[in-house]
Amino acid sequence: MAQTTHHTSPSIAFLGAHQPLPLVADLAVRAAVMVTKWRIRRNSRRALAQLEDHQLRDIGITPREARHESNLWFWQP
Repeated sequence: MAQTTHHTSPSIAFLGAHQPLPLVADLAVRAAVMVTKWRIRRNSRRALAQLEDHQLRDIGITPREARHESNLWFWQP
């Protein structure tokens, strides 16, 4: 029976080390996460605004709730 040896690349080992990121890298990651959340919210709210009443009922949302949610700005949770 052949044994397989699993090697971990240095970059993967670094990610698992749980060392804090340098300040600039930490800020870049936080900014990327924030922008991604904003984009998801914007796209979701635009899609919600396009749904018809029967589709809203299917997902358990009233037209009034859908209007309220779709009128929020992208940065508002």
